Amino acid sequence: MKESEQLKVTDLRIGDKVRAKNTDFEFEFVVTGIFWNLETQETDATLLLDYEGNTGNIFAFDLKDVEKVER
Repeated sequence: MKESEQLKVTDLRIGDKVRAKNTDFEFEFVVTGIFWNLETQETDATLLLDYEGNTGNIFAFDLKDVEKVER
């Protein structure tokens, strides 16, 4: 996905990989949940994320703060 493009909630599916924008490391998360109100914009959503080796922590990011990892 191009740097200038904003992800939309319809661009992601459960199981897709994303990473946080504006970080010095490239830590990849797997999307495990998507919370979105149908009355809001497609760019306004909260994602629940997990990573390999996680021991039960839950990570929540705003959609605007992540980018999709293309594989």
